[in-house]
Amino acid sequence: MQPEKASGTIKEQLAAIAPILEQLWEQKAERVKEFSDVQTQIQKICGEIAGNLNINDNPTVDDADLSLKKLDEYHAQLQELQKEKVNLFILVTVHQIISSFLDMLIANCLFYIVE
Repeated sequence: MQPEKASGTIKEQLAAIAPILEQLWEQKAERVKEFSDVQTQIQKICGEIAGNLNINDNPTVDDADLSLKKLDEYHAQLQELQKEKVNLFILVTVHQIISSFLDMLIANCLFYIVE
């Protein structure tokens, strides 16, 4: 098959495809923002888990792969990190409760020993 010959002047051809190109650029910008938002959340949670609150606000988005598959992989990673963060929060909370209980128990035991 031979490609169809474009009709009209180059200026007319450009005018015909310019809106399509503009739409594609907007879609790309939206996709880059989605990647950036997810990567920022991943960075933030990784920092919180590691105890490092100094986070780079602008992660570098690799323009080479802006596929939905890659975005889904980042979302899956984010969900796993969110689960890990919740589990760590629960673990720390339980530890604090047990620690407070033991402190209270020791204080009461010492009180009875002193009496």
